Amino acid sequence: MNNVYIANSEYEVEDGFIDILLSKNKAFEESIKYEWMIELKYIKDLVEKAT
Repeated sequence: MNNVYIANSEYEVEDGFIDILLSKNKAFEESIKYEWMIELKYIKDLVEKAT
């Protein structure tokens, strides 16, 4: 991983938490257009496995 972005886990915001926030590193601020939010979700497997 490079140091262009700073990875923040469970970043707190007004309405809760962002799972992963990739924010700009100030040293590269002029060359970065975007910051990234990543929300992770899971779906519980509802199908019972026959034994």
